[in-house]
Amino acid sequence: MRVHLPARDHGVMDQTPAPYAIRIRGHLGATVLFAFPALAPQQHGADTVLTGLLDRSALYGVLAEADALGLDLVEIRQLTPSHTPATAETEHSSGPHHRPSPSSDASTMTKPGIRWPGEGAGSVSEDSSRAAKLQQARSYLRHADPVLARLIDDRPTFDPRAWLAQLPPMDLYGALLFQVTGQQLSVPATRHTLARIQALFGGQLPAPAELLAVDPGQLREAGLSWRKVSTLRDLAERITDGRLNPDVLSTLPDDELMAELTAIPGIGPWTVQGALLIALQREDVVLPGDLALRKAVQAVYQLDHLPSQQEVLAIAEKWRPYRSLATSYLFSAAFEPAEVPPAAPIGSP
Repeated sequence: MRVHLPARDHGVMDQTPAPYAIRIRGHLGATVLFAFPALAPQQHGADTVLTGLLDRSALYGVLAEADALGLDLVEIRQLTPSHTPATAETEHSSGPHHRPSPSSDASTMTKPGIRWPGEGAGSVSEDSSRAAKLQQARSYLRHADPVLARLIDDRPTFDPRAWLAQLPPMDLYGALLFQVTGQQLSVPATRHTLARIQALFGGQLPAPAELLAVDPGQLREAGLSWRKVSTLRDLAERITDGRLNPDVLSTLPDDELMAELTAIPGIGPWTVQGALLIALQREDVVLPGDLALRKAVQAVYQLDHLPSQQEVLAIAEKWRPYRSLATSYLFSAAFEPAEVPPAAPIGSP
């Protein structure tokens, strides 16, 4: 379904800027996002959410542009004043890894005066359902694992997706690019390299075709090793020539997606597991090869040794089917004292 613009009010149009969140189906590439310079993008599941301050005329302009581009609008919301999003310009000035997280404000979003055909209270129900599922998962983990129960009780307001606000908006390819970049690198080194890559593409992560269009030497100069450049170009070629379809990949079960992507040289389980968490928001993912997670498990479970990948998997077995949430709590326990979110943990391919 394409965007259907509501009829304009024939009276005087309200020109008071208000914070809006516009949700569009699919992950928008950098080229499309350039059409919305006043809005800050954020991936939200399989969709893209654009947020910013807009008066009514500007809002209609954004919707008209979306319609012209053939984009599929999911919904539009007016945010409460206490959760006014920063504009895209402000976002860029605060650094490449700080983005608003529309999902974190979901419970405070209110519907604007504009109504879409067939629109009702569905999004409110969706927010309530998401909160109920999170509460159910927390309750399950509390009863399944006494150690996690203490972490959960100590963090009553913990948002397991809040750390995504520290990352650039990412589709599946972007998340894989992010993970490949972070292989065997520290958090600061990963962010530095990622920022230099973004600088090559107008402040955004590149789409596959955009990455193939630049000289590989420029990616090397940005901080990627030749091996990582080769891996990312191989992945981009498979997507652009149709051998891999991101939309199809996104629908595959975790194990099938793992098999498809680890067939590419330079992409291993850790890389795919991170993409499952970041881009696809899968609920039952654990990263046993992640050094930061292994250290967190050692500290939280008071082990006298660094656990092996097999030991992490054994401990995590009781977390099924909510291993992603449990992993987020462990990362939180590891990184909160230093106030550093687990944006790019150290790991193997």
